[in-house]
Amino acid sequence: MATEGSIPNRHIASTGSVADRKPVDIIVSVYKSVQLTSRCLESLAAHIHEISNSDPRLIVINDSPGERDVGLLLDSFARRYAYVRVLENESNLGFVRTANRGLDIACKDGRDAILVNADTETFSCTLKNLIEAAYADPQIGFASPRSNNASLCSLPHLECGVTTDQAEAYKRWSVLSRSMPSFHFAPTAVGFYLYIKHSVIANFGFLDPDFGIGYEEENDLICRANKVGFRTVLANHAFAYHAGSASFNLLGIDLRAHQSTNLQKVAERHEEFLPLVRRYEASAHYRAEVLLSHALPTPSGRLKIVFDLAAVGMDFNGTNEMSKAIVGRFYDRHASKFEICVICSNKAFRFHNLDRYPGIRRLETDCGTRERFAIGVQLSQPFSVHALSALEGIALINIFGMLDTIAYDCGYLSMNNRLDAIWGHMSRYANGIVFSSKVSERTFLARFPDGMHVANLSQLLPTRLIEYKTSGTLFARDHVLIMGNHFAHKASGRAAELISEAFPNIRCVVIGKENGVSQNVRTYKAGTLDEKKMEALYRRASVVVLPSYVEGFGFGLLHALAMKKVVVARDIPVTREILSAYKECTGVFLYADDRNIVRAIKAAMMEVASSVNDDGAPGWDLWVDGFAQFCTRLIEQDDTFDRAVRRLEAGDQLRKAELADLLQAYPPTDTVAVEDKKEVEIGNEDGAIADAQGRRWYPARHVRTLLELEGEELIHCAYVSILGRLPDSDGLVNYLEELQSGIPKIEVIARLRNSSEGQRSGRPLVGYRRAVIATRMLSILGVSG
Repeated sequence: MATEGSIPNRHIASTGSVADRKPVDIIVSVYKSVQLTSRCLESLAAHIHEISNSDPRLIVINDSPGERDVGLLLDSFARRYAYVRVLENESNLGFVRTANRGLDIACKDGRDAILVNADTETFSCTLKNLIEAAYADPQIGFASPRSNNASLCSLPHLECGVTTDQAEAYKRWSVLSRSMPSFHFAPTAVGFYLYIKHSVIANFGFLDPDFGIGYEEENDLICRANKVGFRTVLANHAFAYHAGSASFNLLGIDLRAHQSTNLQKVAERHEEFLPLVRRYEASAHYRAEVLLSHALPTPSGRLKIVFDLAAVGMDFNGTNEMSKAIVGRFYDRHASKFEICVICSNKAFRFHNLDRYPGIRRLETDCGTRERFAIGVQLSQPFSVHALSALEGIALINIFGMLDTIAYDCGYLSMNNRLDAIWGHMSRYANGIVFSSKVSERTFLARFPDGMHVANLSQLLPTRLIEYKTSGTLFARDHVLIMGNHFAHKASGRAAELISEAFPNIRCVVIGKENGVSQNVRTYKAGTLDEKKMEALYRRASVVVLPSYVEGFGFGLLHALAMKKVVVARDIPVTREILSAYKECTGVFLYADDRNIVRAIKAAMMEVASSVNDDGAPGWDLWVDGFAQFCTRLIEQDDTFDRAVRRLEAGDQLRKAELADLLQAYPPTDTVAVEDKKEVEIGNEDGAIADAQGRRWYPARHVRTLLELEGEELIHCAYVSILGRLPDSDGLVNYLEELQSGIPKIEVIARLRNSSEGQRSGRPLVGYRRAVIATRMLSILGVSG
């Protein structure tokens, strides 16, 4: 026998072992509704054997005395099962008092209790997994299963709609819960199906009858027990169907008003309750659950997918060409399996003719949508924390395209971004990364090796020439076309200099930095020419020159070959990869460095046309089919929920770091340069306002000053700084409650500034614009800052 102060080894080895468990009473309070009660009891009887080692008893208490049908049902049920005990109240006591009668029996007999509503249905492993979750930790005092209709316990969440069909509800839960942990801690549970340990009942009593017929009474008991450390868990691998409020609806009361009154009662008794719930709802776990709920197919049987094309503008470049082709062909081939949306400006949507697809819905680019999706895709790499957050907050599965690492490799480009953090985050927490070529895959993974542990789709973009413009004028000798843009790695300007100098009598057309004409060189600013103009430049070219030092793919090469143009290209890996996709290719001249470009041009001018045998080369149909299969595999992976939680947690930290950078971008208040003198004047003592207690409140000049304050001081100072007055009592209470519930300080400041009074006052606050940006960034996911 263990002496006082010692712990038997079995407790160390397994805190939740069977030997530690108390026997359990399942308590069902019945009020009318014979059909629901029968279903509830029969489902319990069908699965109670799963917990036979807990010596289960089923205590059924009839709270509708005189209802003959109910009495007959319960008597018949009790005769069939020895572990059933039926009690009947002398008069209707209501749920709370009836449940307490059962809890009293369990307490006196030293047993745990499971309160089960009569409008529930128990499924396979519900009881078993509920008890295992309850005994996973010695400080767990309460546990609830997941359900179709039980507020915090609902899975999917109620915003996805309540399923009234038991089989469908169970199926939906099964799909979602498979990737979730067996249990997790939560601030409260739901009394529809609540496991309560004997130690809680013995120390903190029963449900408080002051809550009348019910609602919030379990939260009161949970809060009482939590004050000394008893915790609550949700058993994710246990499921109980819940019809919802069936008994209460028979009472003919104003249920909504009753709920509101009881919620206020709990909030007054336990001031931590609502802030804890709100903090939980802002947690990465809860937000991941919301996203997980949208992984289910829509009523039409399709998965919801959104393509984030917010970065697609009204210009022509390889990224936009790729995005347009993928979305359009994906719709053509997979609209029966996916409900497709795009995030895109209306102008760009129409500019790229995406409006011709009747089934594609467009969403605005301001990230204000509350719509959620199973899959979110950015077809090109993200260049900001905002781009990561936009996808992270609306889709369970995050897929990013990685075209090249040029912006990371070129120092002058990398100075203007945080790609080490942004792409590092993506390489660790994305569900999938899509590479446009093997070259882009190798270069990215060499820099971000964490990406090797993420599902990758390395699929060369289509090289089948029929997918590109094929009309050309073979004998056109109008100009040499040099492709590029304003970036240094494209090298179109340098190539033009070398060619024009070597061939002064040949006209050169350059796609480069800006519009202009110099000697025999005509330059067009990249992205400004429409599709027809670009096609005409290709068609009339004698040679197409591709001088870029590095690429992830080469649309220019494909367009030139499709028009049978002779090509001079720098010898880079992706060009080799594209050419290797063809059985035969002539009329393409590669050069290693600028010293060889003139020689390559001379050889090219001896040719009339290029010739390619592209039999077997992949087209867009094959590419999007592979991409669709990739999406389907990702949604079926077992780590989807865990990855979403870790991504959200890491994303929160990334956003907070971004917020800190935004605020630090301003110099200290006393050295800030301001154009408006009023910004300086409101920072001196003349702007101070005394309250009724004689306290003087000084306005702040910089938002950072406000962020250093807490509670009442923050509210007073924010009012004086932004509105030029002290807060009224209602405003003070309202904003204090918001702060206590976890609303970020910056959001409170922004709400004051954006109020009608704040807009009228026009009082400047240094750093306010940064605060607004940060607030918007954080509010995408409801993250506290």
